[in-house]
Amino acid sequence: MRDGSMFASAAVTLAGMRLGSASSCQNGYSFTSTKFSVEKPLNVVVIADDVDVIAAEINHLRATHTFVFTSGGVGPTHDDVTKKALCRFFRCTLVPSPGVREHVVELLARRNLPWTPMAEEQAMVPEKAAVIPNPVGTAPCLR
Repeated sequence: MRDGSMFASAAVTLAGMRLGSASSCQNGYSFTSTKFSVEKPLNVVVIADDVDVIAAEINHLRATHTFVFTSGGVGPTHDDVTKKALCRFFRCTLVPSPGVREHVVELLARRNLPWTPMAEEQAMVPEKAAVIPNPVGTAPCLR
């Protein structure tokens, strides 16, 4: 543990203009707190959807928390910068993920939705990230 204790701690950054409502923030907090066991309360930070702000906040939180989770908001949008911020933080680039692309193609087909450039963006992941499958949405979880 970074803080020297025997307990895990976690922080969540929620980035984006669409997170203005309390319910959006609560959903991000609730999801993370139920999926991961931590002994200390979660620190939830709502920040601007800005590459530099997100990267700086991740760097700040990692010094005092065992885990830092980042959410880019409510879904794929043309202005999402969360993955770009992760690339800035980890000093890497976005690369296509064939597995994520296949998942998005299948998910859109089941919903009778067309393939779009935004869908193609969902298949791009930071090259240093490991993909964790997201069975319900198009945005991959990344580790």
